[in-house]
Amino acid sequence: MKKGSHHTEDSILKNRENHLGKHHSEKTIQKIIRSNKGKIRSEETKKKLKESHLGKKLSVETKVKISKSMNGRHWKLSEETKRKMSKAKSGINHPMYGKHYFKEKNKDLFPIIQIK
Repeated sequence: MKKGSHHTEDSILKNRENHLGKHHSEKTIQKIIRSNKGKIRSEETKKKLKESHLGKKLSVETKVKISKSMNGRHWKLSEETKRKMSKAKSGINHPMYGKHYFKEKNKDLFPIIQIK
């Protein structure tokens, strides 16, 4: 087929019939997921995606699966990991190390602080 030419209605129907019932393998699905991860979408594309998903009802089973996958996902840290994170941000590595809050200078930022 030449570049810029289009399929005929017959060829479109034949292609559709040949591909009906076929699905991607799990390996192919994972490749598609990896290639789309982090892709930046335009506002127009986001709007189209939102409109295409509006009104779709999720089954109870699907909601349970989503809930289980999201439950406590990122917050289960071991005590050793917590210690390492604390050590990494203590002392000179702390973002506020060597900085001071001056009550009078920051009174508009912190109205709760009582100036004596």
